[in-house]
Amino acid sequence: NGPLLQYQAWYLDDGLIIGEPCNFTSILEIFQHVGPKYGLHLNKSKWSFYWPHTSTHLTQQLSQHEIPIKSQREGITYLGVPLGSDIFIVNQTVSKISKAIAKLDLLDRLYHPQIRYALVWHCLGFPKFAFLIRTLPPRLAGSIFVQYDHWGIQSLQNLLSLPL
Repeated sequence: NGPLLQYQAWYLDDGLIIGEPCNFTSILEIFQHVGPKYGLHLNKSKWSFYWPHTSTHLTQQLSQHEIPIKSQREGITYLGVPLGSDIFIVNQTVSKISKAIAKLDLLDRLYHPQIRYALVWHCLGFPKFAFLIRTLPPRLAGSIFVQYDHWGIQSLQNLLSLPL
């Protein structure tokens, strides 16, 4: 019998495990002993732990297993999606949007309008955030992406040299 987990999800070699801190040692031992025969080798430097309330017991367990403690009290990012408090989700998403807007601003330096259009359409428009939009809580997504929509329309107007 293994430890009781509330939830676990995997995509290729990225895993998300939700459970009680007291089960951490059991989960770690399973990965260390059973994992290698299936080609699973843990890279502890890439681990992140999220717990809203600091646990001295869990902190001691992490240090005993030589796992770097990267505790985020507000949330974590998993597969590019921020998970945690509303403030954390908004801040992480706004940061991603700001980076994309900076790239949109650079498009004005390109002379060739067809290349600019292709970059907006295939790389910096909706495809850039399609996965993120589908995974964010709906109550947050709409208000966050208004600013990006404005910049996308502005970029398209610059490209076409026409007001929309």
